[in-house]
Amino acid sequence: MNKLISLLLVVAVLGCSQNAKQTETPKKQESKTKNATTESYQLFIPVKQEGFIILFPCLPCDAMNTMEEFNIVDLAIENNIAVLLMNFNQHLWLSETEKKELDEVINTTVGQNNINA
Repeated sequence: MNKLISLLLVVAVLGCSQNAKQTETPKKQESKTKNATTESYQLFIPVKQEGFIILFPCLPCDAMNTMEEFNIVDLAIENNIAVLLMNFNQHLWLSETEKKELDEVINTTVGQNNINA
């Protein structure tokens, strides 16, 4: 009987240690990216960046909605592609001023984060 209890305790301890290893894995995956968030965007850059994509949200949405509805960030990071999710929405056409503002945000973001565009 004592051997059975001892065996169960060993199995329980080993089972817990395996679960602890599994919970550490996502932290390692998170370290594969550099993230930046501002009012204008959310940016995800893989350590080894080989591509770059900019996504604009649907009319009433923002970057967070885009990320929830279009699960591209994880796939892009796995393929070494940086993702810039813009909060620039509710525009069907852009005025010259809006084009310049958008251009400035994108160029500043690319420059400040050393993105290979």
